[in-house]
Amino acid sequence: MRRFRIAVFWGLIFLVSAASCLIPRGERSGFPAEAWGTGTFQQEAEEWLREGFPFRQQLAEMRSGLELLQGRREVNGVLIGKSRLLEKTPPLNSEGLAGQAEALNRFARRYPKMEVSLMLVPTASAFYQGDVSLYADTANQSRYIQECASFLHRVNMVDAYGVMSAASGDSLYYRTDPRWNSYGAYTGYTSLAKTLGFRAVSPEQFNIEYPVSDFLGSLYYRAAWGKQFAEPIALYSYAEYEPVVDVERCFLAKTETYRSIFFREELEGADPLRVYLGEDCPVVRIRTNRDNGKRLLVFSEGTADGMMQFLPLHYEEIALVDFSQLGEKRWTDYLKPGDYAQALFVYQTVSFGEVDLAGML
Repeated sequence: MRRFRIAVFWGLIFLVSAASCLIPRGERSGFPAEAWGTGTFQQEAEEWLREGFPFRQQLAEMRSGLELLQGRREVNGVLIGKSRLLEKTPPLNSEGLAGQAEALNRFARRYPKMEVSLMLVPTASAFYQGDVSLYADTANQSRYIQECASFLHRVNMVDAYGVMSAASGDSLYYRTDPRWNSYGAYTGYTSLAKTLGFRAVSPEQFNIEYPVSDFLGSLYYRAAWGKQFAEPIALYSYAEYEPVVDVERCFLAKTETYRSIFFREELEGADPLRVYLGEDCPVVRIRTNRDNGKRLLVFSEGTADGMMQFLPLHYEEIALVDFSQLGEKRWTDYLKPGDYAQALFVYQTVSFGEVDLAGML
């Protein structure tokens, strides 16, 4: 049987390769034969195989399909479920939690007039592991979050896990991507209400549009499987008025100003989920028509972006800082800490331990 599957796989490769010959030469990426004998041949050949090989994605899907026929339910660290793909969450190392929490405690002591909060967002495997047979979430994210909270002083821990767990009957994450969808971001936003002191707006007060109907995320491309899980991307807009006045994206050498948090051109790009706030940049400042004097400072690796569909309803200004994009600069080179009465740290559980909070704060 194994020999038969191997023969089928190579037969499919032959058929796809033969079909590629029907593609006009000008529309194919050429094999770098001219680089033979040079020091760049291996690198160029590997790049051609990765990006220019005709029907590369189709071949990968065929291979994954054959592996699934053999009973495998994991491909490239992606778990194949009945109705979604899940990224296998590694066991979370709690050894560094005390150090991360102490960095936040020092931040709170340095800025005593600033109310500081931490929101740790669980991965999809915390709620949807039952979708994948014989898999248990060994990360135990709930315990990880509770342990982190025990080290915090003068820093509030937002109960995102509890609120999201109660709402997990609805889909909170994309079925082919590790990031939460807009409804997941809305649920995270509601979990902030008590801690940050605002009343969350009900979902019925938003207009929802679906500019993309067949989104496939990074887990699909890693596993080369799951096209049947394609789904829409939803964008939420407050029905009564548009709260955002301008969005200022601050780079190392320039600043760009826009009129919306939605960068719709990204929907046609390599990562459609960049529709929220655009490509990564060090600092984003969102100004609104809310003349209430409230300003929120957010530190995040991108998890908070989706919540910007909702949070501007409650603040005059929101500033988002991505430490990974700062380079040699400090966040205080862009922003004045005294301008903000609240600071919020938003990270997925799997990325929180990787952030050098002590060095960046």
